[in-house]
Amino acid sequence: MKRKTILFLSVICLMLLIAIVTIGYSQREKRIAVPDVIGLSQEAAVSAIESVELYVGMTAERYHDTIPKGQVINQYPDAGILVRHGTVVKLLTATDELSESESIVMLPGEVPLIMVLVPPGSFLMGSPDDELDRYDNEGPQHEVTFSEGFWMSKYPITQVQWETIMGDNPSGFLGDNRPVEQVSCNDIRGSDGYLEKLNEAFPDLNFRLPSEAEWEYAYRAGTTTRFYWGDDLDYSEIDDYAWHPDNNSPWGSKEVGLKLPNAWGLHDMSGNVWEWCEDNWYENYSGAPSDGSAWVDSPRNSFRILRGGSWRDNYPLSCRAASRIGSYPDYKSAYCGFRVVCDLD
Repeated sequence: MKRKTILFLSVICLMLLIAIVTIGYSQREKRIAVPDVIGLSQEAAVSAIESVELYVGMTAERYHDTIPKGQVINQYPDAGILVRHGTVVKLLTATDELSESESIVMLPGEVPLIMVLVPPGSFLMGSPDDELDRYDNEGPQHEVTFSEGFWMSKYPITQVQWETIMGDNPSGFLGDNRPVEQVSCNDIRGSDGYLEKLNEAFPDLNFRLPSEAEWEYAYRAGTTTRFYWGDDLDYSEIDDYAWHPDNNSPWGSKEVGLKLPNAWGLHDMSGNVWEWCEDNWYENYSGAPSDGSAWVDSPRNSFRILRGGSWRDNYPLSCRAASRIGSYPDYKSAYCGFRVVCDLD
């Protein structure tokens, strides 16, 4: 009888233990809808997120001249997405101040063009032979050294920044703060093109397209991984940093600056639109310059460089630091744009 009692109690204890574990597991697996905190102050957003037992992670700032300082501009993951208990929510908030590494060029019509200081330094350009999803045209890796820094636009040139200089807007997906698209390399740097007219307005600044080396150096911002946020081998983090085909709904380009920046404060280097560079296209880096200058032969060949991936490409692997494609200089599409650079002097 005593043995039966012990056995019975043991069974009861086991059942209680299973129930406790099951309840705990179900609590951990319970899905929580991410609250909508866009438009709230940072303090109110943190309170709303923590009230549903989620956590606030990295908070980045973006300069904005109309949205109040500290107000949330964007959040990651998006509002309404079901996530696990304890998931980290990242915030992008507005600031009315530029960082020490930023400067504003006020375009006609009081349209700001924010430039970010890219420091001098060296880096390994291209991808290593064992990098996941690489192509042969990304090698061989080679060291490039910038003896001086340069300024680069914080975002791809937007439609309002194009229109205030050119007087028109060729883009298919309209929005003042979306990247200008449907612009060819010739539209940008040719006679009566954007750069010529921009430099007529600001003759001392010498705006130009970045060299391919300048572009990748600025993208990496001191990192050596596949993306500027890490290797992201399973593409689980890319949604926080880039607009790409797998997170692009509704279809089309998106307003610049809504994804998290790299360590130097540059946004949309990964995804949104491919960006034109000054260089000719070459099948690999054999013979490439080591000083960061554009690789241009005379006469020029038929293709130019595009970098960064876009909302339209078939795979997010195109958003990697070393990813590169070439196209005719008169090519236009809804997923090709550009940003500008200028020298420090």
